[in-house]
Amino acid sequence: MLGLIRGGKTSILTTGALAMCGRVVRYARWGSGEEALRILCGVLGLGDVCSRVRVVASTSSSGALARVWGLHRVFQEAMSTGPIYVVEVVWRNFSELGCEERVDVLLHELAHIPSRPRGGVRPHNRAFYRSLELYRRAIRRAGPGVVEKLCELLSKPPSL
Repeated sequence: MLGLIRGGKTSILTTGALAMCGRVVRYARWGSGEEALRILCGVLGLGDVCSRVRVVASTSSSGALARVWGLHRVFQEAMSTGPIYVVEVVWRNFSELGCEERVDVLLHELAHIPSRPRGGVRPHNRAFYRSLELYRRAIRRAGPGVVEKLCELLSKPPSL
């Protein structure tokens, strides 16, 4: 349950959707996106990190292509869980991209997750850009078969 203040009034949402500016943003777990992420993580050697990452698609009206969210340490402690990350793909924008751009967006979001994840998200700093470049090189070395499989998975629309 989430309370939002809109126009001086508090509204309570229980539907799993977030009302913003009069619009309802829907979120749905995206299985083929998670499968693509698992393949990427296997190629990149990030299996331990990626076991704690989920992928959702949203109907957000944001101009973003995707975002990564980390579960704050206070929630990890309260819920007795380890670090958890969610990659949110803004489907309206993401679906307009070509295949290789979609793969690059996921690589970009993975680069935001620190090598020793604790729930925090890495900003666009030197470590981020170093990781992103290493990830891009690894995917190029993996060959066209891997990219084709990723493209196939990333072209399947989520159930929003």
